[in-house]
Amino acid sequence: MENLSNLRQKFSILVMSLLNKVFLFVAILLLGAYVGANIWLFSQKNTILYPDVQDTSVYFFAERLPHNRLKYDKIELTSAYGNVETCIFPSFAKKNVWLIYLHHTHNLYYSDTNLWRYKIWNNLGINTITLNYIKDNTSDNKVAYSEKMYQSALVAYNYLVDILEVPEDKILVYGEGFGAYPASKLAQEMPVGALVLENMIRSQKSFLKDFYPILLTPYLIEEDLEVTSYLSKMNKNLLFIHFQNHNTPNYYDVTLYEKSKNDYKKILYIGGDDVKLNKKNLRSYQKGMADLLKQLKLRKI
Repeated sequence: MENLSNLRQKFSILVMSLLNKVFLFVAILLLGAYVGANIWLFSQKNTILYPDVQDTSVYFFAERLPHNRLKYDKIELTSAYGNVETCIFPSFAKKNVWLIYLHHTHNLYYSDTNLWRYKIWNNLGINTITLNYIKDNTSDNKVAYSEKMYQSALVAYNYLVDILEVPEDKILVYGEGFGAYPASKLAQEMPVGALVLENMIRSQKSFLKDFYPILLTPYLIEEDLEVTSYLSKMNKNLLFIHFQNHNTPNYYDVTLYEKSKNDYKKILYIGGDDVKLNKKNLRSYQKGMADLLKQLKLRKI
């Protein structure tokens, strides 16, 4: 019996030793995977936040715009940090109402996913000025991408006010996705008629945290593109637009909508996403924009 007891004790010790080794191996494996995932995210964060978009401008402008009764004028504006490739879509209504479109970082102003926006804005009698953000630095010091985004927007705004002499209350600033950052900052610092935010992203940290919740995202981002501080101080006409099948979480819009202290604010939910829109969703979007123009006394409905 004593020998059997000793055997059982040795067997238990052996099993515990093996389990400890397995546990240690798994722990090291998981720790390595976690560290590796953070290293990967740090190395890929710029690609995720600012992906390279294929240039399809020749096809888009040469063939798609005329079929949709849209005209355009390409111009180049100059800033202290580099040239801004800019495009104007004049409205056939010939009204002096302008919209500055600041797109998300996953596309360019000439991406064909923007075509339906330009068409609806044109139908509403809105002239559109849009741009691709400055990427190259011409200054001696490295400039943060957030500053280049804002300066791109500011150059377009100054062009409307100083060159075209557009009244400030007839300028709408429109930010999509990460474009909410330069749009919100511009609307806070400059007099404008209204701010429109479509599927806005509150900050880079919150965006990455939603997709990689357990990784060290707050410590991997040098600049955050935070918009909350601008919206909390703003007392201007504000319209939130959210496509419910978009990959941007609803609470970004809802939380900031509830916290904003604007005299006029509205949130518009549209079914589907912002790429494949059916006629019902297009009508809902157009009505939401038209209601904003009516509020601003820029359109009679």
